[in-house]
Amino acid sequence: MLKYGNKTVLLKIRACMVMILAIMTILLSLYVSSCSFSGDEGRTASSGKSSFTLKKVSPSALKSFTSGASASRNTESLSSATATAADSASANTNEGEDNGHIDEAPDNLSGDSQTGDNNTDIQDPDSPDASIKIDLRGRIFTMITYSGYFTEDESNLSGLVSREIERCEQKYNFRMNWESRRYSQVQKEFPSAFLAGINYSDVFFTNRSYAFPGWVDNNMIVCMDDHIDFENGPYANSWQLPTVWKGKHYGLNTSTINVALYLLTYNKKLLANEGLPDIFTLQQNKRWNWENMLYVAIRTTKDTDGDGMIDQWGIDGDYVDFISKLVISNNTDFITDLNVKPQYNLSSLPALQALQFSSDLYNVHRVAVPPSFAADGYFASGRAAIYSSYNYYSTAVFPQDCGLAFYPMGPNAQDYRVATTGGPFMVIPTTAENPEQTAVILADIWDLWNENNTEYISMDDIFRQRIETYVYNNNDFTTCYSAIKKLYQLSHINYNEFREIIETEIIRRIIREYMPVVSVVQSFRERAQLALDSVR
Repeated sequence: MLKYGNKTVLLKIRACMVMILAIMTILLSLYVSSCSFSGDEGRTASSGKSSFTLKKVSPSALKSFTSGASASRNTESLSSATATAADSASANTNEGEDNGHIDEAPDNLSGDSQTGDNNTDIQDPDSPDASIKIDLRGRIFTMITYSGYFTEDESNLSGLVSREIERCEQKYNFRMNWESRRYSQVQKEFPSAFLAGINYSDVFFTNRSYAFPGWVDNNMIVCMDDHIDFENGPYANSWQLPTVWKGKHYGLNTSTINVALYLLTYNKKLLANEGLPDIFTLQQNKRWNWENMLYVAIRTTKDTDGDGMIDQWGIDGDYVDFISKLVISNNTDFITDLNVKPQYNLSSLPALQALQFSSDLYNVHRVAVPPSFAADGYFASGRAAIYSSYNYYSTAVFPQDCGLAFYPMGPNAQDYRVATTGGPFMVIPTTAENPEQTAVILADIWDLWNENNTEYISMDDIFRQRIETYVYNNNDFTTCYSAIKKLYQLSHINYNEFREIIETEIIRRIIREYMPVVSVVQSFRERAQLALDSVR
């Protein structure tokens, strides 16, 4: 037996124990490291014994982990790499939870969050190669249109639209259900359904006067910019202008705007008989302005049979629509600061010029058919030089030798402007089920002009089909193509009470009652502004 008093022996024993402990520490460190980094990096070893377990983190964290681990292998020890990876995982755990990430291994990112199967509806949105995969699981997809099955009146496109719908029904696993309602019916029904928390429809058609600004301000319809690219690709086109409100798209327009409806129609033969130049020639030379329109109107307004009554007029058409577009043609509008706080703008000099010019046409020069006259169809019967209203029937009822032209430029304008009311477009209510998926499906179905599709129709063909029943000659096609780049949305039609004040009181008093323009405009200033302020 050793005695504790023998110090030499005790020192030797103590030294041996220290050496043995050091060897065991080294072996244990090597064993742990081999378990942590055997097989795929970041996984637990098959034995279940690992120095750490990595939770599923965001792609940015994974990128940090990968680059960090790679650098560690080249410049640091395995134990340093382990510490780096663990710190990265820990630092990003909260980020992953905030983004709805599931506690799962990183190599399962493309799979289902519960099973790991590759049937996820929507992939991790942070993934650099994320793509939306939609499965509506056979549910009914309801679309409300103004005339039943939307493709019925699109004869040249109906076959393609139908095939696109069938393709998308298979691709996204849904069935389209069409319902028909008038715009006015939708306008009444949708707000009530929204307030009651009822999903009115997955998609329905409407127009600007109904949708803006009320439905946007009250978050009733989906902002499409969140789901569709309007800067690049098939929907980066001027057709989408009617869907824009305050710089954002709140709908999807599936067909080119029928610009022919928003142009003047003029009787070429009647002008030629009076020795006047063709308006198209004036237009192309940038000489089609208010002054020359007045000259044409004066020269063509006359008593042709000598009975003392004017029976041929310079201008025919609805006076309210005519004057609204004359205001726009002077590079101004009824409202300004639309994107901030709408302001009554008729007191501005350009607006006053337009209203005064309009009053003079009717009450001083007397070259426009008076509003008090019963509808007599002067232009349709060849007894007026210019028709200012929507030419809905145009070639079907108007003289054959006609042409289309822009509204003339006012003194405040440098170019022609085509004032439009928009037209129908599709919107998605915010109460719809999976609105983001609905937007993707709509974009996939109706990009018929997309040259990347197996089957498509060019934008030019669609446009020509849209306007072909309204044009008379090749010059009209030229005008219509140019008009696409000159579109301007009438703003006052979006504020119902304000619109009523403009159309039934201000314009009526200026034209029908021949009251002083400035007096009328100023007398309604406060009331009109209150009407704008009341819209929320």
